[in-house]
Amino acid sequence: MGTVLGAVLGTLVIILIEYGLIMSGVGAYIYNLVLGAVIIVVVILNNVIEQRRK
Repeated sequence: MGTVLGAVLGTLVIILIEYGLIMSGVGAYIYNLVLGAVIIVVVILNNVIEQRRK
């Protein structure tokens, strides 16, 4: 189960990634690709951590 702090930190990480990609001048397609990949990796890591706790 998530927490408010976790949601805030997740939002900050996504914003930092967004600003970094914008500053580096990547296109919208690459931005969406990277953001999607980050979200998928985080979901997988979260599931692995939850499985190990059980």
